[in-house]
Amino acid sequence: MTSKEKKGFCKIELILIVLILCTAVFLALPIVNTYLKYQSTDNIKELDQNVPSWNEGIDENDSDVPVKIITKD
Repeated sequence: MTSKEKKGFCKIELILIVLILCTAVFLALPIVNTYLKYQSTDNIKELDQNVPSWNEGIDENDSDVPVKIITKD
């Protein structure tokens, strides 16, 4: 018997498989990023309902001190 039995993949087949997997990952990245972006936005909207307003109680302020605006120089 002079012929060998081949087992496994040749180099070209492995390169093609790696290229196909890389292409699939490259195409899936924008989809995953969009999904994660909308998930984080939904979470913020839910948390925002429980946060009180930053200027709550401004109407009850009887102070005579004028407002100072701080600017960056």
